[in-house]
Amino acid sequence: MIEVGIIGGGINSEIGRVHISSLKVLPYNIKCACFSRDKIINKQTKKKYNLNTTKLYDNYKDLLKKEKINLLIILTPTPAHYEIINKAIEKKIPVICEKPITSDLNSAKKIFDKIKKKKVFFCITHNYSYYPIIKEFKQIIKQKKKIGIVKQIFIKYPQDSFFHKNLVKKWRLKRYEINSLSLDLGSHVYSLSEYLLDQKPEKIFANYNSFASNKIIDDIKVLVKYKNNVCGSYWYSKSAIGYKNGLEIEVFGTRGSLQWIQTDPENIIFRKINGEKHILSRDIENLSKKYKEYHQFKAGHPVGFMETMINLYLDVYKNLTKNNKKSKKKPFLYGLNEAYNTIKFLSRLNKSNKERKWINF
Repeated sequence: MIEVGIIGGGINSEIGRVHISSLKVLPYNIKCACFSRDKIINKQTKKKYNLNTTKLYDNYKDLLKKEKINLLIILTPTPAHYEIINKAIEKKIPVICEKPITSDLNSAKKIFDKIKKKKVFFCITHNYSYYPIIKEFKQIIKQKKKIGIVKQIFIKYPQDSFFHKNLVKKWRLKRYEINSLSLDLGSHVYSLSEYLLDQKPEKIFANYNSFASNKIIDDIKVLVKYKNNVCGSYWYSKSAIGYKNGLEIEVFGTRGSLQWIQTDPENIIFRKINGEKHILSRDIENLSKKYKEYHQFKAGHPVGFMETMINLYLDVYKNLTKNNKKSKKKPFLYGLNEAYNTIKFLSRLNKSNKERKWINF
């Protein structure tokens, strides 16, 4: 059993609900928490999730000072991450942090250097790669049998939430060195691209727009060049009317293409060069046996956002427990390098948009 402390993720936090619910079905014990600085919210959160044995703190510093835990989970808004991570790393407490790691490149670099020096476990929660079908998507790309050599990747992630500002968390409407649109959606887009391609960009060109409001960036389009003449095109937006969560991935190779749409999470669309179109469904007979454990329930019952977080915590458990510490083949996690690369990418977008030119990664 892994003894866990949580900072953030109070009763009104959607992502808090996902994390807490996922932890409760795996060998984790939520020993202590500072869900909020507000004592009432703390108590309400504890009651809502039936955390009868969880000790509450209204100051996270007291939690870190008094409690002995195996893992700290940080679920606060991004601008608060830097201070909390630093204090946890000083105590050499393993950390899981909601994405992204920070809201600016300088802070991310300081954390990167500190964790490298202290050699502390760190994981960032980009959970979309924990759909079983996305793991299969990556496997198909890697094997090259179906689609050949990858030449193009397209990722779009449109939403319309900035037309409904009364429903948006206030911190997301503030200005940061890296805009909140990139911190939220752009971090997912980049993490998926690096995961699927197994490489970082060489050059980047970005264009920012404000369609729902003149005060905040709500639409970003990105062109990316990779080695071996691989090209990427990414679009993420919170001013795309009609889209609530329109995440979609397409990869084009020399022999075929793959497409995945998050609102249809059970299927990959496979198109062959001869015009044939096939649906690769999440049936255990169609997928690699190595991903069997990521199927939380049988095919025909669509995998959702919650199951992806359960799968992520399953892999964290394997990485942290004694039986797996000496294993050479540990499950993939978005670790320190991936967390830093994401912020670096988002920061480079700023420079490209400002200078109106291609920028080296």
